[in-house]
Amino acid sequence: MGSGLGTLLFGAKAAHLAGPRHIRQLLYRSVWQRLPQRARRAAAQRLIAAVAPRPTPSAIPRPPYIVVGMLTNTCGLGQSARLCYEALRGVSSDVWGVDITADIGQRQTLPSFAFRCGRHLSGPGTLIVHMNGDWLPTVMTNLGKRFVGGKYVVGVWHWEQETVAPSWKHGAACCHEIWAPSRFTTEAVRPALRRGQPLVTVPHPVAIASRLASIDRRSPRSGPFTFLSMFETGSSVFRKNPHDLAAAFRLAISGRGDARLLVKIGNQAARTGYIDEAIAALARTPNVDIVQGFLDEEQMIALYARADAYILLSRSEGFGLPFVEAMLAGLPAIGIPWSGQADILTDGVSLPVRYRLIPTNDPHGIYDPHQRWASPDVEHAAQLMRGLIADPGAARRMGLAARAHALTAFGPEAYVRNVAPRLNLEVRS
Repeated sequence: MGSGLGTLLFGAKAAHLAGPRHIRQLLYRSVWQRLPQRARRAAAQRLIAAVAPRPTPSAIPRPPYIVVGMLTNTCGLGQSARLCYEALRGVSSDVWGVDITADIGQRQTLPSFAFRCGRHLSGPGTLIVHMNGDWLPTVMTNLGKRFVGGKYVVGVWHWEQETVAPSWKHGAACCHEIWAPSRFTTEAVRPALRRGQPLVTVPHPVAIASRLASIDRRSPRSGPFTFLSMFETGSSVFRKNPHDLAAAFRLAISGRGDARLLVKIGNQAARTGYIDEAIAALARTPNVDIVQGFLDEEQMIALYARADAYILLSRSEGFGLPFVEAMLAGLPAIGIPWSGQADILTDGVSLPVRYRLIPTNDPHGIYDPHQRWASPDVEHAAQLMRGLIADPGAARRMGLAARAHALTAFGPEAYVRNVAPRLNLEVRS
């Protein structure tokens, strides 16, 4: 999203910052484009933060509740906003949405998502803004002072590293309080907050929890034992780590051909050479089937029903929503119990993979190379996969235990119990 900051700074949305159009164009060519990319980003963030609407200090949480986010984009932040909207709509009639996908220069990869638009709702209310701290001032500037004024503002933040950049402090100034989906993210964002600013760990709800839980796991599924994995190409594919996934699966099925790996890959618009190579590596692995593109709810449920277990060797996650969905679908989950995944991948209801922490080495350049993330023990992951293949009955029993745990911890009801007191939300019966 970095180039969008310059566009906002010198475009019509912030014309008052740079004067007439010809002067803005001259400044853009002669000054802005000559600056190093990091300097451009920092300068834009500071300037936009200076003019972004600040929340009304005296505002309190009250209806209407307006969920702001990339509602029509399939990225993780977009999914976070949609899950929040659907969970609140299930218990209150005064819930609205504002889609900011186009406002910040992103593609509408899920234009079919239906919501009640709340852009016209000025005056008191509550904004629940699903946008990280570095981009939150940009979003607030787009929303405008008239819309933001009088409203209580909640920022919902996600991050996959141990600390956030100093620029996130600009976003903290735009909020009354912050929600984070895991204990890991909560601690990562804490240094960016203002003194005394509320910070709450609020795990995401899973909108299709009841439908996933209806998948029958009482008897063996026909066909070869099947592992499911999935990732989005819009994020760092190196972080999602499909290479180690392929290596672990090759070791797991060495000498036997009675297991399969089903890989769902989303967000085809974000393809790069590295991503294409990662997909090719999976395609070259025996017994691997690849599903690409967007799947609707019915298709996703059918996908989970085709599997006997879930695996993802992601190096770091702010939360780990697919693990929760898999557990609700009655699947034992294999993954790395570090970062946000540690709240989900616990002994007894999952199979945690041994790991070591290594410096972040992201060829996509998204993450701070001076921080850490996890490197899985590939042989241990393969060992865990072999154990499930050898004992499908034990896999089903663990999957059922995982389902019971996930329904209690991550269903929409648990989410509403968490947030209702903070929002002064009256839940309809």
